[in-house]
Amino acid sequence: MTVPAFPKPESTRFVRPGEMAPLLGAKPLPREAPRPAAKVARAFRELLVADHVGFATNFHFLAGLAENNPGHVFADAALELVRARVNELRDIEEALEALHAVASDPRVEALLAPDRPLSAFLKGLYVFCEVVVEAFSDVALAAPEMRIDWVSLKAKVVEASHFYFEALVPAIRDEVKQVPIDAWNVHEPLRTFSEDLEELFFVAGYMNKSLAKVFVN
Repeated sequence: MTVPAFPKPESTRFVRPGEMAPLLGAKPLPREAPRPAAKVARAFRELLVADHVGFATNFHFLAGLAENNPGHVFADAALELVRARVNELRDIEEALEALHAVASDPRVEALLAPDRPLSAFLKGLYVFCEVVVEAFSDVALAAPEMRIDWVSLKAKVVEASHFYFEALVPAIRDEVKQVPIDAWNVHEPLRTFSEDLEELFFVAGYMNKSLAKVFVN
């Protein structure tokens, strides 16, 4: 199966649940992205960069809110939930930055073509993170006056979970195994690429399970 086309890939905010579905399999990855496929992959990579900039900006705003001290025991307890999400989101941001650092490599560009599982996973992950950031920004802003809408928070957490495409991880791993990487060469830019991806899978999965444990289960 191929990755469904994104309805408006220029912005994660226009993607809605049900418009993307997890892959059960994927076409073999070409050793090099053929022209004009490479041009398309590069354009899609630029959209992911824009998504990352937007996520990072909103995340650091949330991190600033989490440093507030409302001076009220119940409000501070609510902010502890926000601080936990900030720590998880910071791990995701760092893992994503490691991936973006090598995204211009032609081998990675081939993995980021719009019909590849990695691009779908990343696009979904940015939506996932943006919804989480928005939900907990609302909590942080409402905490001082204890006007937190817990029902809305839970609904947003459930919405966010729809975009964490864990089912794509095996297909991504299979494609990465096909990429020619000289792991013993200290000058190889993709020497730690597989490990960096595994770190991203781990921290994203951890936040998803953490949210589910507190707000869903």
